[in-house]
Amino acid sequence: MAAFDNFRSIMKRAETLVDLHKVLCPRGKPKAEYADILRAVIVLSVSAVDGYFHEKIPENIARLIQGKRGRNLPGKLIDVIKAEASHEKLISIMFEKRRLSHIVSLVRKSMKEKTYQDPGKIEEAIKLLGIDKFWEKVGQQLNVQKEKKIKTYIQRYINRRNDIAHRADFGQTKRNKNKLHNINRSYANKCIDEVRQFIEAIESVIETELKRINTRT
Repeated sequence: MAAFDNFRSIMKRAETLVDLHKVLCPRGKPKAEYADILRAVIVLSVSAVDGYFHEKIPENIARLIQGKRGRNLPGKLIDVIKAEASHEKLISIMFEKRRLSHIVSLVRKSMKEKTYQDPGKIEEAIKLLGIDKFWEKVGQQLNVQKEKKIKTYIQRYINRRNDIAHRADFGQTKRNKNKLHNINRSYANKCIDEVRQFIEAIESVIETELKRINTRT
């Protein structure tokens, strides 16, 4: 549960930033010089998504392997272990006291340089846990049926985060080049709400599926 607890903690920090903006701009049109507080909310919220997967997947690998008793493991997980460890390394792990912790370390290493924000990367991470019909199950939690809509549930915030991180939120067209995109508290609050709903749905799916594996064995 550490990954989900960390996620909730980060989202609380994002809410605190919105509260700070509200104190600085209690009424009327918010001052432009305080808009970067709201941009920080977007960056922090999307970073929380990335951080969630970087922790959630590794912290459940040992649980998955134990639940399956080492049999019929996800093909993606097997591929990662093979890619990250030589045969000699795998044999040496067999004689270690905490064998599963070494496997978890291999998974962490494989994920270290990757970013888990867009649907393709998220799906790649979930394959390590071998969860079938993942997006369909997430959609049931979100009460959303179309797969494209499920996958792009928070895409606009990811795109905005990229604009902020890589272009300081400046426009790129002739019309708005070198002009900052507008941002307001309503947009920041919606970002927090929808990112939270998205990860809560994913958390529910992962926990349900892993409990099912452990129940079957």
